[in-house]
Amino acid sequence: MKLPAVAIVAAFAGGILLGGWQVLRCIERPSLLVALVGVILLLLVLGFIFVGRDAIWSGSGVSLAGWLALGMLAAVIAGRPLPPEQVLARIAANQIPQHTPLRWHGVLRDEPSRLPWGYGMDLSLAGVETANGYIPTTGGMRLAFTRHEGDAALPELHAGDEVAALTEARLPLVYRDVGAFDRREFLARQDIHVLATLRARVLLEKTGAARPALAFRVARMRGLLRERMDGMFPESPQTAAVLRAMLLGDRSFIERTESVDYQKTGVFHVLVVAGLHVGALAFFLFWVARKLRFPQIAKTLFVLAFLAAYVAVVEQRAPVLRAALMAGIVIVGSHFYRRLDLLNSAALAALFLLIANPKFITDTGFLLSFLAIGAIAGIALPWMERSIQPFLRALESWSDVTRDTGHPAAMAQFRLDFRVLVTMLTGSLAERYRNWVQGLTVSGARVSLRAMELLVVSFILQLCMLPVMARDFHRISVLGPVVNLFVVPLMGVIVPFGFAMLGVAVLLPRVAALAAHPLMWLVLLQQRVVSYFAAIPGTSYRIPGPPVWVMVCFFLAALGVVAGLRSQRINARGSNAASSAVGQSSPQREQKSSYGHGAVLLVLFASAAIIAVHPFRPATVANSLEVSVLDVAQGDSILVVSPKGSAMLIDGGGAFEGFRGREEHLGSDPGEEAVSAYLWSRGFKRLDAVALTHAHQDHIGGLTAVLQNFRVSRLLLGRETAAPAFSKLKQLAAELHVPVEHERRAFPVGWSAGGCAVAGDGTGGSCAAGQEQRFAGGAVEISRPYDSAAWGRRKTGGI
Repeated sequence: MKLPAVAIVAAFAGGILLGGWQVLRCIERPSLLVALVGVILLLLVLGFIFVGRDAIWSGSGVSLAGWLALGMLAAVIAGRPLPPEQVLARIAANQIPQHTPLRWHGVLRDEPSRLPWGYGMDLSLAGVETANGYIPTTGGMRLAFTRHEGDAALPELHAGDEVAALTEARLPLVYRDVGAFDRREFLARQDIHVLATLRARVLLEKTGAARPALAFRVARMRGLLRERMDGMFPESPQTAAVLRAMLLGDRSFIERTESVDYQKTGVFHVLVVAGLHVGALAFFLFWVARKLRFPQIAKTLFVLAFLAAYVAVVEQRAPVLRAALMAGIVIVGSHFYRRLDLLNSAALAALFLLIANPKFITDTGFLLSFLAIGAIAGIALPWMERSIQPFLRALESWSDVTRDTGHPAAMAQFRLDFRVLVTMLTGSLAERYRNWVQGLTVSGARVSLRAMELLVVSFILQLCMLPVMARDFHRISVLGPVVNLFVVPLMGVIVPFGFAMLGVAVLLPRVAALAAHPLMWLVLLQQRVVSYFAAIPGTSYRIPGPPVWVMVCFFLAALGVVAGLRSQRINARGSNAASSAVGQSSPQREQKSSYGHGAVLLVLFASAAIIAVHPFRPATVANSLEVSVLDVAQGDSILVVSPKGSAMLIDGGGAFEGFRGREEHLGSDPGEEAVSAYLWSRGFKRLDAVALTHAHQDHIGGLTAVLQNFRVSRLLLGRETAAPAFSKLKQLAAELHVPVEHERRAFPVGWSAGGCAVAGDGTGGSCAAGQEQRFAGGAVEISRPYDSAAWGRRKTGGI
């Protein structure tokens, strides 16, 4: 088996998914769990026995069945109920009252983080004082403190310190709309279960000093690096913010608008510490070790030690762990003179991560990480090995005629043509200019081929990640491959240069502040490139998630492309035994193979086009007036769909964007996370009308995201006000060329079909007898003849 690790991780992941089915939850019983463990051991032992007797396929099948069962066991263990002392379990059991200030005790996991609005602290809870006494409690709390001018500073706190805070804990906000972002689950993966806000500095008390521990020392180093990063760029805080994200994985200071620009241009991966960053660091470490002339074992230990330290500093997040694990596997393999297949290396890294935490299988970041490496190793590298790499090899010693015979005929002809081109360019030049022009021509050819490689890799990455990006982020970036041509080389310089400057800053802060100006210019150039391309209209747009059958077709076709490229590589190395065994000539077999590859590519690109265009109609109830009340936490948002399928959104809930200097500025946006997500879940790409009843923040806030995410035919505005949010909404509508209509009593919205009409005079509309309505969404769902008075009562009572 050429890719054993890939097969093993596929079986293990499949077992995790099967173990999550409710129909299989019966195996949680202790007796059945013991039986499952016995079956797993039996299957693995039988697999070894079969392989030892050269029954490779039988042994592989039995072993994979064992890994499948092992994945089911891991899923069952990971899905066990919370222990009774866990904070969520105690809240669910009413042992800890909600909406009540209590004295919480815990240990600081990390150094207090300086944030745009104040400070943030993550606590490992130890207990809580209630009216019934002290209750031991486990879990994680994220505590925020907004410091205002004149407030006293927090006490000197460090990772590992024991603290007590008098505050009101709350569960993370969850929107109950279909498709909405699950912030509670997102934070739970970071081991954060409750949130709290510290109202005053005196409500926080340090109750004990940190005990000596390696984890706390690493956390202090992490805090020191963040401080040194800010100190290098006192006059350019946004440069420090970008570098904090690129080098240390801290995106707290990245402005929302700048983050959206990176998303629009398809280069948001630059701000997420992952494979490219770890790869650039590993390359830099190898270069340093080579310059210092380390022996092989010292070079390996040097790189592994620094990678492990880096992972500890930026915290154990899935993309970083995946990249570091894979780099470590390749480094250890190279030490033993083993050239490991990149797909096998990635599969081993995925297996280790899934064993440690089976819930990673549903994490979008985890999926995108391994989709990216699978696209590079399975499609990009094999294709470039056959198409671009031969030209790069042919440029080596291009002027040596005696080496032409060592290349295939096409590459030998390329070398001959290249020499003719160089002769034409330099034939009339003086001797002192000839060598310079020759070197420039060769360098230009190499750079062009490398740029083509980067363009191919970027295009294949964008293509292979398209289904998951469309399903989870609902964004298509047309210029992603082009922007990566500029940004990735810049990142390849910024990352190692940034780490070098960060190391200098730890020892000599003043020297680093002076020497960091070139680094600042590089970061500013990167930001300028991203903002320029992001401003080009029509290069990025939002779409609903694709149907499941389209995603299945896409990934099956992608697997077919990977298999086809690998078989072509094997055949290119001289393996023609299969064709001779079946009695077919090689040209006939190659012709049939090319037809098959062409069909697979056609399915792949057709599926990608369907995902990018999304030609499907929205999911609506035919010949019915639908009214969906959305859960936006605070405020109102109502979707009305006419019997003919026209859609109008009334209000958008309250987003907190715009209140700069407060914690909520970077908080949830109901327009993006709830309203847009619900509309995408039903397949809407456009809205016939968006109506704003009045300009209070809990009604207007989410409409910014709605106008940006959907094609809106017209914007209906209520009474004019002087509110800044109202003016900004009208300005955004003008920028997006959305017609604006102002308040008029009984204005028609153009819906009068099937016995229903909707008016804007405050009555809500009317409907013929027997006409059904559908009230859906997070709060209420009913179906009965339309009654405006009953609707008002149900709306109020439902929310």
